[in-house]
Amino acid sequence: MKRIKRIGWTLKLGTIALLASTTAYATEPGSTQPDPVLKPLTFINLAQTDATPAAPTPKAADLIVPARAGVGYNTSGGGYEGFGSFQGFIPLYQTPGQDLGYLLGRLLLDNDAKLSGNVLFGYRFYNSAANRIYGTYLSYDNRDTGSNVFSQLGVGFETLGETWDARLNAYIPLGDSRQTVRQSAFNTGTQVSDLQFQNNFLLVTETRSQRIIRDLEALVAGFDGEVGVRLARFPNGGDVRGYAGLYYLSAGETSFGVRGRLEARPLNDLTLGLGVQHDGIFGTNVIASVSLSFPPSRSRRSDPTSVLARLGDDPVRINAIAIDRQQEIKDISTTSNIFLTNPATGQPYIFQHVTLGASGGNGTFENPFGIVQSALDTTRSDGNAIVYVQAGSNPGIPAFTIPDRVQVLSTGAIQPLVATLNGQPLPGFQIPRSGSGVFPTINGTVTMRSDTVLSGFTIASATGAGVAFTNVNSVEVRDNFIRNTADTGILGNGATTVNLLRNQIDSTNNQGIFLQNIGTATITNNVVSNTIESVADDELLTANGQGIAIVNSAGQLDLNLINNQIRANFSDGVLIGLTGRASGTTPAATANINISNNTIENNGGATPVRGDGIAIGLGQDAVVNNLLIENNTIRNNGDEGIDIRLGLQAIPTTNPTTARLGGTIQNNTIANNGQNGVQVQARGSTTARVSIDRNTINANGLLGVDLSTASVIGLGTPDLSANVRQNTFTLGTTPPPGSFSRVVQAQTTPSPGVSQTLCLNLTGNTFASFSEVVLDNVANALRGDNEAREQTESGKWR
Repeated sequence: MKRIKRIGWTLKLGTIALLASTTAYATEPGSTQPDPVLKPLTFINLAQTDATPAAPTPKAADLIVPARAGVGYNTSGGGYEGFGSFQGFIPLYQTPGQDLGYLLGRLLLDNDAKLSGNVLFGYRFYNSAANRIYGTYLSYDNRDTGSNVFSQLGVGFETLGETWDARLNAYIPLGDSRQTVRQSAFNTGTQVSDLQFQNNFLLVTETRSQRIIRDLEALVAGFDGEVGVRLARFPNGGDVRGYAGLYYLSAGETSFGVRGRLEARPLNDLTLGLGVQHDGIFGTNVIASVSLSFPPSRSRRSDPTSVLARLGDDPVRINAIAIDRQQEIKDISTTSNIFLTNPATGQPYIFQHVTLGASGGNGTFENPFGIVQSALDTTRSDGNAIVYVQAGSNPGIPAFTIPDRVQVLSTGAIQPLVATLNGQPLPGFQIPRSGSGVFPTINGTVTMRSDTVLSGFTIASATGAGVAFTNVNSVEVRDNFIRNTADTGILGNGATTVNLLRNQIDSTNNQGIFLQNIGTATITNNVVSNTIESVADDELLTANGQGIAIVNSAGQLDLNLINNQIRANFSDGVLIGLTGRASGTTPAATANINISNNTIENNGGATPVRGDGIAIGLGQDAVVNNLLIENNTIRNNGDEGIDIRLGLQAIPTTNPTTARLGGTIQNNTIANNGQNGVQVQARGSTTARVSIDRNTINANGLLGVDLSTASVIGLGTPDLSANVRQNTFTLGTTPPPGSFSRVVQAQTTPSPGVSQTLCLNLTGNTFASFSEVVLDNVANALRGDNEAREQTESGKWR
C-alpha cells in the first residue's frame, strides 16, 4: 500500500516538474535581478547580474504567457470536412509585456477519420505607443485525404488592438498540388486512312482515339485577409468581435470569395465562432467552431481587457488544407502506320506487284515485275499472297496456273479487301489503284488450284476454256471479261465451293459456264450470252450450247443463281442435271436450288426447237429437297419457259428411277416462250410436289402449265401433285394441232396394269382470254374455282 502511494507522489511530482519546464518566467521590465529558479530555461530572455536574484513582481508575473493545451471542433467548410483538433501552445521566447516567440502544434482528425496536422512558429511584439500587437508566423500544414497526402506552407501577418484587428494569411503548396485519385481510359474509336503500298505490304494509317478520365484532388492555394472590430463586451472582460474579409482561391481554376464571421470569448478559456463565406469554387458555406484551452491563453491575474492580454491568443487562419475534388477528361489520339493483315491467317498480306511490259523488277511496289509468271513463281501458298497486276503496255499474258491459296488481281476492277487491324475486323477496303477500268488481257487458259481468286482480266481467244479447275477446295472468279474461247468460258469439275461474280461471258463455244460435281455454287450478277454450237441439216450435232449448265452425279449441291442476265445462248439458258445412285457411303446427288431475280431471254431457237429458259432434269435416285424459282423474267426462249422432268432416262431393270423433287415456282413473268410456259413431267417411280403460284404466264406457244405423268411396266408408279394458284394467264396464238388452246393441262400416259397418280389443285387463277382446263384420263377429282372440261376417250368434249 505504501509502495502505491509512493508511486502516486512520484507521478504528481513529475507532472509538476513538466509544467514548470514549459512555463516561461521573466523579470519585470527594467529589473536586473534574475530568478535563480528560471536559470535552466535558456529560451527566456532574462537579464543576468551577479547580484542575488529577486522574485518577479506581481505585474511581471501577470504578463507571462503560459504553455497550454487545447481541443476544438470546426464544422465542414470550403474544401475540408469537419474536424476535431488537439493542440499544444509552447512559448519559446518572451519578454513579458514586450514580445513573444512561440510554437503551436495541432493534430486534426476529420469526420472520415483522416489525420491532418500543422506546426506553426510565430512571433508577436507589443507597441506601447500604438497600444497594438503586431505579429507574424510561418507554418507547415499536412493533410491525408485517404488517397493522397498534401503539404503546404503558411505565412501570415496580423495586428491586434483594443477596438479593431486586421490579418493577412497566405497558403503556398509544397510538392505536387494536383494528385490522382483514380484514372480510367477507354477507346472512343479508331479511324483508318491513307491506304498505301510500301515494298510488298499494304499499310494503313491508324488514328486511335482514347478518352482518359482522371479523378483528381487539388490543393487549394490562395490568401485571405480580414478586418474586424469589437462589437460587445461581457462583464467578465470577454468580448464579441465581428470580421469581414476577402479571400482568393487557386486550384486550376481561380475564384475570389467573401467571408464574414463572429468570434465570441464568453470565458477566458472558451472561444466560439460562426461564419459564412461564398466563392466560385466551393459555393456558400456556413462554418461554426468551438475551442477550449487549459490553462487559458490569458492569465487570470492579468487585465482581460488590456491589449497585452491578447499576446498569447492563437493566430487566426484556415488550419485545414482545402482540397478541391476535380475530374479531368482528356481526349488523345495516336497515329501509326500498320500492315493490313489477312483475317484468315493473322499475317500481313504479301503483294507481288506486276506492271506489264516493265523490265526486271523484284515484285515490290517500287520495283514491280514485268510479267505475271515471275510474280507467281515468287509466291508462297500460305493464303497471304496476292499477285497485283497493272496493265502497263498490256502486251498480253500467256496462259498460267494460279498456285494454291494465291489471288491474282488486276487494277482494272474495283478490288475489295477483307482485312484486320490489330486483330480487329475492318470495313471493306478498296485496294489502292484498283478500279482503273483497264483490264489486262490474257491470251490463254487460266488454271486455278485450291483456294484461289482471279479478278479483273479480259480472257480472249483462248484455245481451250477461259478458266478451268479440277478437284479443288474453293475458287472465286469475279469481274472478268471472257470472250471468244474455243471451249467453255468457265469450266469446272469437282469443287467444294465456287463463287462466280460479276463476270461477262460472251461468244464461248459449248457453254458459258459448265460446272460438274460442285458442293456450293454462288453464281451472281453475271452476264452470259451468245454461246456457240453447231447445227447441220436442222439437227443438233451435240447437246451443248447452254448459257449455264450444272451437272452433279453424287453429293450435295447448294446452288444460288441470282441476279444474272442469261440471253441469246444457243440452247438452254440454265440447265441443271442431277443423277446418281447411293453406293456405300456415297449418296446420289441431292440439291437445294435457288433461282431468283434473273433475266433469262432469247435463248435457243425454233429450227430445230431448242432452248428452255430453265431446264431441270432428275434421273436415277437424285433428290431436290428445296427448289425455289422466284422473281425471274423468262421470255422469248425457243422451247419451254420452265421445264422440269423426272425419270426421262428410266429403263426397266437397267436404269430404274426413284427421283424426287419438291419446289415452288412463284412471282415470275413467263412470256412468249416457244412451247409451254411451265412444264412438269414425272416418269417411272418418281415423285414431284410443286406449287405454281402468283406468276404471270402470257402468250406462250402451247400451254400455260403442262403437267403430265407416264408409267412404264417395271418402273413403278409416278406421283405428281401440283398447286396452281393465283396465277394470271393469257393464251398464245398457236394451239396444239387438232385442239383448242389451253391454259392448264394435266394428262397421263397410261401403261397396261400400271397405276399412276396426278393431283391438281387449281385455285384463284385469272384467265384473261377464256377458260380452258383439261384433265385427261385421271381418276382424281379436279378442284378449283375455274370452269373445267374432261376429254373423253373418243376425243370429243362434254
